[in-house]
Amino acid sequence: MNERLVGQRDLTVALNEQIDSLSVTVSNADRSVRVQVDGWGALTGLWLHERAYRDGADALAVQIVEAAQAAVKLVADRQAFLLNAFGEQDRPVHDETE
Repeated sequence: MNERLVGQRDLTVALNEQIDSLSVTVSNADRSVRVQVDGWGALTGLWLHERAYRDGADALAVQIVEAAQAAVKLVADRQAFLLNAFGEQDRPVHDETE
C-alpha cells in the first residue's frame, strides 16, 4: 500500500473512532425530557421526569421527538466539523515549484 493510502486509511480509522466516542444529551425547555444519542445519531438514552406526562401522551411524544431531533442535529454538526478537520489533514501539500 502506498503512503498516501495508508495515511487515508489511518485518518478514516481515527475519524470513525472520534465519531464512535461522541455522545450528545439534549433536554427540553423544562428539563422534563432528556435524550441521549451516540455519534451516529442512534438514541442511547431517554429520561422522563414525572412532569413530562402532565400534558398527555401526544405532547410527550412531540417533546421526545423534538429533543431527539435537536440531539441528532448537534451530532451531525460535530460530524461535519470532524470531517472538515480530517479533510484538512488529508489534503496533499503542494510544492510551490510546481
